[in-house]
Amino acid sequence: MSNLVSQNSTTCATGAELAQKVAAVSPDWKWAPLDESTLAILVPSDQDPRMVSKEYFVSMLEYCEDLQMEQVIALFDRKDVDLSNTFAKTLRYIGFRALSPDNIPTPIDASAHFAMVYEI
Repeated sequence: MSNLVSQNSTTCATGAELAQKVAAVSPDWKWAPLDESTLAILVPSDQDPRMVSKEYFVSMLEYCEDLQMEQVIALFDRKDVDLSNTFAKTLRYIGFRALSPDNIPTPIDASAHFAMVYEI
């Protein structure tokens, strides 16, 4: 995931607006489009769910829908992920589901990341 950068492959304006949407949710998140229909977000393993704006998170998902994206993938460092009481658990409640390592898209290193997907 180290090769993910805050750029969008469509236009600079769209990329800048998406960067603002993601940063509004959490300034610690990194993001990149994997293709024209998939947004990947790297979520810190110690992300406190109480520090994430629900309003801005929904706004970000709606913006992805407006861009006609089909899915948002949340990525966590595999060695640090804990599904019992972390942000990953919170994502399950709003419709994200775990991806098996075989279904994690390239260029994401499936051995290093735990991924959850939200279908738009």
